[in-house]
Amino acid sequence: MESVQITENEILKMFQDFNANMRKKTFRTVLRQSSNILRKQAILNLKHYVSNIDRKDKWGNTLRKGIVTKIAKNLKSATVHILANFKLKFFEMGTNVRYNKRIHTIKLKKRRYTGSINATHFFTTAKKQTETTVFNSIRTNLEATIRKINEKHK
Repeated sequence: MESVQITENEILKMFQDFNANMRKKTFRTVLRQSSNILRKQAILNLKHYVSNIDRKDKWGNTLRKGIVTKIAKNLKSATVHILANFKLKFFEMGTNVRYNKRIHTIKLKKRRYTGSINATHFFTTAKKQTETTVFNSIRTNLEATIRKINEKHK
């Protein structure tokens, strides 16, 4: 079985034949696939610093769910951020030394040391590690998505 070579011009022609909904679907798919590369790398980096990222808090949220990709409505950009779970900010940027001065409404005679969190910068290192691969994957993902949608809707 021989593989068929498809040129860029044929791919562009396939894309021009799509209707508006199929074009939106193509862009959304490509942006999501490319931004998920950064998301997965951030999760891997977080695993090195936090022992159990799948443990649920009292609201049912995990640290893994806190790393989120969002596609803009105009389908021109995608963002990956860590603010879906507020605790990830503390692991990324660290905290100062913290003390308790009160327990509920009772004032303590001596401040109680509650610790600090060292900055791990897991997300910034993930951005540096995957920046080139994300932008290089956009083109390959676009071609693959156009082919897939074209074969599905012939």
